[in-house]
Amino acid sequence: MVLAPHEDLYDVARIYDSMFSWDPSTEVRYVTEVMKHFGVGGVSRVLDVGCGTGRVAEGFRNLGYEVLCLDISYEMCSYARRERGLEAVIADAVSIHLRESSTDLAYSLLAVLNHLSTPTLIEEHLGEVWRVLRGGGVYVADLVINSPDCLGVCDERETRLEGRACVARHVVKEVKGRHFTEVLEISCEGGEARGVQESCFPQAIQV
Repeated sequence: MVLAPHEDLYDVARIYDSMFSWDPSTEVRYVTEVMKHFGVGGVSRVLDVGCGTGRVAEGFRNLGYEVLCLDISYEMCSYARRERGLEAVIADAVSIHLRESSTDLAYSLLAVLNHLSTPTLIEEHLGEVWRVLRGGGVYVADLVINSPDCLGVCDERETRLEGRACVARHVVKEVKGRHFTEVLEISCEGGEARGVQESCFPQAIQV
């Protein structure tokens, strides 16, 4: 099978999952250490905002947490349900259809927040997470605040897709003003796929 180029790898969850196929234990440990640092106890229900194919959520589920996954992509949610048996809901980050105080811990990794293109959207998102967290809950999120440290190929790793050896690359193509353009590429024997997306640096906001 030859891989065709794609403008958005979110349309091809199996390829996206291969690109981000590393062990989630480091990320799970990081989030739980932040939780412990802030003295958050009694955590049972965890919310993954921008879950993708559910790689990190599966790591939390395997530790006994009840995890709810949110993603704007139907394809990502379907993959997380079908391949990992996770509870995944299609949702926008600025409109989380959950009850108030319904989760103990929330996290968002791999710079999901950089896809919110204005300070207003970031503020609305943080307000929604605040609403669904119980009192004393914690939200752990990462994002790119300053200009990326590199241009060109910033990360390259070996992976596999459907039994074939592949190379996955993260490329920063351009930095311009508040925006940077990044390219995700995967090259396998028989073809390659790539996705291009524009992300934003957040401006300082007060919530």
